[in-house]
Amino acid sequence: MQHAKEMDIVACELEGWKTRAELSEPSLLAGEERNKVLESNISELKIQLSEVENTLATMTGKELDVRNENKILQVQLDSAKEQLMSKSSELTLALQSLGDMQKGNLERETQFRLDAQKEAMSTIALKAELTECREKSSKLGHDYSAATVE
Repeated sequence: MQHAKEMDIVACELEGWKTRAELSEPSLLAGEERNKVLESNISELKIQLSEVENTLATMTGKELDVRNENKILQVQLDSAKEQLMSKSSELTLALQSLGDMQKGNLERETQFRLDAQKEAMSTIALKAELTECREKSSKLGHDYSAATVE
């Protein structure tokens, strides 16, 4: 009898557990469904995180490329500045030389003009002297002709 009572108690407990299992099955299914949704969300977040990490790595690489390109451009700019300064110095020397040449040419041109004026004055004086000599010669020729006629 004792045994039968214990069997009844165990049977009642078993029925209670079955009832609890039946009642908790929908919440268990809902919990499993929530776990599936959460696992799906976690998978999506992992994919997004991977994409963000790749984008960050790409951006970091691009930033390094931009920095390296800036360094290269700075070196090229510095080199161009040095070349420009060198060319500027060469041009300054060339302009000074050209100025000296122009000054020398101007001095020679001035001297040539003075010499030309002197030659022109000398030519005028010689022409005047020649005219005077011709007049004297003509007068002497006239005087000679008049003297021979007498």
